[in-house]
Amino acid sequence: MVLLRSLQMGRLLTGTTWLKAIIPTIMNPMGRMNDDNNDPLLKRHPNELMPSLEVQLFKENPNPDLSYMPSPRIFRTHVPYPMLPESVKNSACKIVYITRDPKDMFVSLWHCLNSLVTTQGNDPWPMDEAFDSFCRVVHVFGPFHDHV
Repeated sequence: MVLLRSLQMGRLLTGTTWLKAIIPTIMNPMGRMNDDNNDPLLKRHPNELMPSLEVQLFKENPNPDLSYMPSPRIFRTHVPYPMLPESVKNSACKIVYITRDPKDMFVSLWHCLNSLVTTQGNDPWPMDEAFDSFCRVVHVFGPFHDHV
């Protein structure tokens, strides 16, 4: 099992999307042959190749049946490393940890949150207020440096 631990918050950006595409491609030798018919990226988005633990797997069912997934299983999560279950941390699971520049992460978070609030008919969050909250660590994911 490979667990992609990403501190990405907000919309998908090049770095993490590329990694979500590269890891399944590397792990799927059939997708690396000269025959593009077996290339999973031609048929599915990287988010489908590397599902999110908290959004795609455990949201509907706290004990999902993963037996349909071929081994090795590949997942991604926003869960901080210290909060991962001991069974994961003590397993032979490979963890790829990705972090982003805090400035990039803040701007992405600001865009993501504004896209959510404006679709609900609310005014966008002013950049200066959002930045102040981010610096005071008043946001859902906690202090940036606690993750890295």
